[in-house]
Order: sequence, then structure tokens, then C-alpha cells
Amino acid sequence: MIMRIVHASTVLSLITISTAMFLSCGKKEKQTTNPDLSTIDLVGGINNSIERLLLSDVSADIEIIPLETSDNSIFNYEDVTNIISTSSGVLIGVGKRILHFDRQGKYIGDIGKFGNGPQDFYYTRGLGYDETTKEVHVPSNFGTTNELKTYHLENGYFLRKMKMAEDGVSLIANKNAGEARDYSFIDGMHIIRRKLPLPSPEDAPWQMLIKDVRNQMVACIYDPISLKNIEAITNMSGANIHQAGTFWGSEAPVLNCYKGNRSLLFEGNDTIYQLAGNGTLSMRFLMNSGNELSDKEIHQLNKTSQYFNRCIIVKDFFESRSNLYLVVENEKYAYLLRFNKETGHIEGIRNKGELRHSNLMNTHYRVVSAPEFTNDICGGPTFYPTFHNDYEWIDFYTPDEIIASIENVEQQKTLHNNQKEQLLQLIKTMKSDDNPVLFVLKLK
Repeated sequence: MIMRIVHASTVLSLITISTAMFLSCGKKEKQTTNPDLSTIDLVGGINNSIERLLLSDVSADIEIIPLETSDNSIFNYEDVTNIISTSSGVLIGVGKRILHFDRQGKYIGDIGKFGNGPQDFYYTRGLGYDETTKEVHVPSNFGTTNELKTYHLENGYFLRKMKMAEDGVSLIANKNAGEARDYSFIDGMHIIRRKLPLPSPEDAPWQMLIKDVRNQMVACIYDPISLKNIEAITNMSGANIHQAGTFWGSEAPVLNCYKGNRSLLFEGNDTIYQLAGNGTLSMRFLMNSGNELSDKEIHQLNKTSQYFNRCIIVKDFFESRSNLYLVVENEKYAYLLRFNKETGHIEGIRNKGELRHSNLMNTHYRVVSAPEFTNDICGGPTFYPTFHNDYEWIDFYTPDEIIASIENVEQQKTLHNNQKEQLLQLIKTMKSDDNPVLFVLKLK
């Protein structure tokens, strides 16, 4: 069943889309669905606890890349927004810089430079790379001038720029476990994601924009809940923060890539969609969350403490050959669930956090970190796929995290003793002011 797609020639005229297409975390309208769709039992998953999840389930090999530390290459790991793996190296986006390292971690140089000049980028959030043309795409000043600057990988020189939207149009997204969602380059397409509300009531409430390399519109994609609540969202647009609490909209959608599959999830939605190359969506997985909440309760900003106990929300997901992994939050807990795509079996691990209150919005919020995989391939700190592509999961560690893991590495049984020995040697020579270390996991 093809779902909810708006092309350049149509915008708000599709507000009349049948309510059978609207899926939410709350009570559902009657709808016709594909009986062959797999249903993910989130309720069963959070009640089916296991001790740990292993990296060896998704990979048999991991690449350890200590990034060179020098006067020219040192950067603040807290500023990292994006990491992209290329065929010959890695690109690290840190807001004011794009650093280029080879696969051994040797610093090659910067891509472009920070500034207000016509060839400079300004506070980038997001990063794209075209392996065919060896071009690096850098979003610049999203939310104000909304430009995309393009540079050559080998020398970092400026090539051209494109206007992705009119000045002032909101192209701002949130970070997903460290990764900025604002911009990415996938399948030769420029993809922009953003969160709502909008700064201007006249702006259409799309959540994802797809353009080709000629800057031609391919599609605007809308959250079904946004389509049902356009009036509430536009009323909140540009409002003072104390007025915006009753209906906030939603965060930027989660987009996952795995060997040609492009899957999309909107906040508070109980459906994972398949994204086709032309921008159309079809339903891929349904999720049983057991929630009985309205759209307003899910998307209001000033949430009560009771909300967190009643609602099961998927915050992130990623895929491997056999499984779908989902980061789920409920009550004070975050869960990492493993759903077997063939059998439907689901189980997982969890972390406990806490609920806090903010006087600014008179709202409660959850503070909890997502559970992580045990690294039984080479040992070391636990692993979370903060950055990913079709064939790799990527995480990075500070020197202090690496140094503190020495006892774990020495004692743990691992699949690859040569990589374990490489990590031990690295730990013994690492200094606390060195650059981070990348772990690049090769997916099965």
C-alpha cells in the first residue's frame, strides 16, 4: 500500500487524504492493511529481558581507527555531528570544521573552511558524500540562508553552492544519539529532515524534503499526524514558548539505511515505512505499543509524569541481515530490542534513567541513555551505532573511555585476538588529550 507522499506540484491539497492512512501511537482509525506485514510486539519485547546483545550477531569484523592527533587535526569530540565513511577514509563533521582522515587515521586535511564568505560554510549540521564524483556536500547556515556548499574530497576546494530553500525557512532538525539529522546524501539525492513547529504559519509542515543533484524537487514527505493537525501546528509556529506547549508537532524522522533498504519512522508513529527512490512510502512493519494516547498527548511539549508511564515510544532503529534493532523508551527505562525479521521473536536489554521536571515549560522529561552492544569481537567499551551507512555501523570513543576499558579488554573472550591485541597496544600508548578512536563495524 503506497502511503502519504506529496510531490512538488502538490502541497496542502492532500490534506484530504483518507484517515485510513493515519497511524499514530494512540487509538487507530479503521484501516485496510497488508495482512503480510510483520507486527513488532513492543510490549512483549520490553518484558522479555536478556543479559546482553552481542556485536558478533551483526558482524564478524571491526576496524579500529585511532585518529591522528596534531596541532592541525585536534578537535573537540563533543562537537561531532556527523561521521561519514568513504572508500579511502573518513570525514568528521564538528560544526565549524570538516576533517578528512585516511583509513589508518592519518590526517589529510580540512574540507572547505568556516566563515561568512561565499565559498565558506557556516555552522554545518549534516554532511553528504558522493563516492562517484568525490564531492563533499556541506549544509551551511540551515534555518537562515539555507545553502548547500560542495567541495572536492581530494583537495578540499570549493566547487559550487545551491540554495536549498528560501531565506528563513526552517531546515533545523535534532540530533539522533549524536548524529545531526538535518542533511544527508543518499542514492544521489539530497535529503533534508526537520522538526516541527515551523517559524512561519505559511510554511507547509513537511518533515522530509528530497531533491536531486540538479536541485529539482523529488518529494516532500509529511508525518500523518502533522497532516491531521495542521491548524494546531501553524498556530504554534512563531509562538512564544509558553504558548507552544499544547501541541508541539514532532521531532525529525528517523531514517535508516541497510543494503538498499531505506526505512523511515516518524515520532510517535506505530509504523516503519519503506522509502522508495522516487520518494514514495509503503508500510513495512507495524508495531504493537499498547498505547491508548491521543495525538495531542503524544506531541504536546509540556508532558506530565504520567505520560511516560503510559506511552511506549520508539526513538531509534537500525537493521542487520537477520534482525531489526529498536531503541524503545517507557517509564524510566530505555530498551534495546532485537526483533527477528523471520520468526518475529523479540527480546532485549534495558537501562534505567530518571524523570525530571523543567520549570521553563512546566514539563517532565526522561533522562536515560540507550543500552549498547557488548563488543565480543575485539573487546573494549560497549558499542552503539551512532553513525551508519548501508554496510557499516560507526561509533567513536574518547581517550578516557578507551583507557578505562583495559581491564575489560584483557579479561574478555573475543572472536579476533589480533584485533584485541591491536586495541591493547593502542590503550597502552594513548594519552587523555588525544583525538577519539573510531570503531567501524562491517555488517554481515
